[in-house]
Amino acid sequence: MHDVFDLLLLAGVDALFIRWSHAHIPMLDRAATMLVLAIANVVLIAYVWSVRALPRWRARKLASTWSAAERSRFLRF
Repeated sequence: MHDVFDLLLLAGVDALFIRWSHAHIPMLDRAATMLVLAIANVVLIAYVWSVRALPRWRARKLASTWSAAERSRFLRF
């Protein structure tokens, strides 16, 4: 739910900056503001992806060290 809210908020900010041509960050021009917005988009999307993918990869790496008995005990529950 948190990720959905973050992505909706980001989409709202993007829509505001794209539709309103005079929107900009104070002390930056329009081009620099759009660059900052693009970087924020990339960072947030990478964060949302990494929060989901990295724990899964760590769990697989750890599970690869388990013995057959440990794997079977885990799969029974």
